Amino acid sequence: MAYFAVVMIQQCKYKLMLATLALAFSLLGCESAEREINSPGAGDNWIFTKFSGDNQTLALHDTLTQMLTVQLKMLNGTPIKNESILFKLVEGNGNVYKTTVGSEYFDLKTITDFEGKASAQFRNFIIGVGLSRVSAEVLSDSSLVVVFIINSN
Repeated sequence: MAYFAVVMIQQCKYKLMLATLALAFSLLGCESAEREINSPGAGDNWIFTKFSGDNQTLALHDTLTQMLTVQLKMLNGTPIKNESILFKLVEGNGNVYKTTVGSEYFDLKTITDFEGKASAQFRNFIIGVGLSRVSAEVLSDSSLVVVFIINSN
């Protein structure tokens, strides 16, 4: 009789352990589905804004006093880092470049930092009064675009 009781107790332990594992795996499945819905890259959960540098005025061959800076965040305000941003001259004359690189580009691909920020510099090549526009786009979601305006005098 004692042997039968020990076998029954061990069977109950195994059933309880299997039930616990099944519950744990089902919870992991739910958590995984939630992460997929709210994961970065979904676009709907991101806010992309101009942080600084818009509407500046430059003379010929000058560079901006404030770099063109964007910020990418989740809806809850958490910065999104290591996301590719493309700064691109879409109107006017000038160069978009990153000051730490040392060379100049008409388009610049850069990465957001730990604050979700990415920056580019601009050099003006418009003689006289004119307008240049530089767009910044999140490469993983082309619907997230902002446009900076640069005036020349």
